[in-house]
Amino acid sequence: MKLKFLFLLFYICFNKFSQAKDITLILSPDTILSEIGFSCLKVIDKRDFKDNIGVVSRGLGKNNTQIHLSDNFEAHLTETINKLIPENNTPSLLLVFHNLKVSENIGTMNQYGYCDIEIEFLKQLDTLMYSLGTISHSVYENSFHVETTHNQRVLQALQKCLMKFNNTDWKKKSGILIEDFEKEMIFDYKNVPPKGVYFSYTQMIRKSPLNSIDFKVVEAKQTKKLETYSIDFENKINTKLIQFISDGENIYIQTTNNQYLKSKYFGKYIYFYGRVPITTNSDPTIYLFVGLVGGLTGGIVFAAFDDGVSTNTSIKGAVLDTEKGTINFVTDRCLYEITKPYPEILKEYRYSNRKITDKEDVIIKLRPFSKALFLLFLLLKIQYLSSHKTYVISNLF
Repeated sequence: MKLKFLFLLFYICFNKFSQAKDITLILSPDTILSEIGFSCLKVIDKRDFKDNIGVVSRGLGKNNTQIHLSDNFEAHLTETINKLIPENNTPSLLLVFHNLKVSENIGTMNQYGYCDIEIEFLKQLDTLMYSLGTISHSVYENSFHVETTHNQRVLQALQKCLMKFNNTDWKKKSGILIEDFEKEMIFDYKNVPPKGVYFSYTQMIRKSPLNSIDFKVVEAKQTKKLETYSIDFENKINTKLIQFISDGENIYIQTTNNQYLKSKYFGKYIYFYGRVPITTNSDPTIYLFVGLVGGLTGGIVFAAFDDGVSTNTSIKGAVLDTEKGTINFVTDRCLYEITKPYPEILKEYRYSNRKITDKEDVIIKLRPFSKALFLLFLLLKIQYLSSHKTYVISNLF
């Protein structure tokens, strides 16, 4: 009994003293970027994940410790940027932060520190805002002091983003009109997004790629007509943060570390054909938020689920729902869910062999559909059946 009590006491004490407090970074720039030709009106925080800017292992128990930016994220960055660039510069731009993340990898021999920043630059005319472009920069550092120098890497990445944007032709751009910054945006599935790298689905909706990164799409593997692709980047970039690539004609989605599937059919549901790796037994739906499924994992993490799919296997294809911003495996469950509003299509699929070609046929049929069009389709079918005197309600479904 005494032994159990001592063990419990040791366990409580160990947990108490091994827990590390959250880390707060304070940015204190000591240089001025005199060549910058604009000022910062204010910073807008549009990160998909705002609880912290990174999680590291600290304490005796190697507990997860959150890293935060000092006090108010927007206010602290606005103050920091205004210290970096000359006062009274015009024009004053809005700087929208879509990503700011720090991380570290500490081994026995080497320590690596990372920082990734993505900023969209906006100009404001009266009550309207125009996007002038998005810039990102990643900092990698091999040092024996990575635990205490995250703030330095944030400042370095921030300065690089400001200088990169300043070196573009932003002064000549009229910009892309943003009608309502807080309004929920809708994906334009009638047109392929502009060529570029996309860290998030939100970026792709806004047609705002990282235009400072050059790349080349390379076919990596082809077996039994299942193609996968890799991307060769001319610039240094943290590929683990990438969710989508557009070459102007097709979209590529990252599944594992620098391995991509190519879009085969484009519409409300974008179909990616290829072998999708499975990781664990959980949710079939992947929600597209940087830091949650993209983040530092090296592509979108696809999960297996109880739909006849076991772990350590793969599925031929995934589908992106452009309205919900989710990705699903192309399975019977997925097709049942997306064809619920269209019982005629669902009925045809149920009576098919349900092979991959039958699944593709469903996605093709859904491409032009809206509920209004489907009602029109039903009406025309009713008229046709009525004219041939074979109309029976059950025949429709």
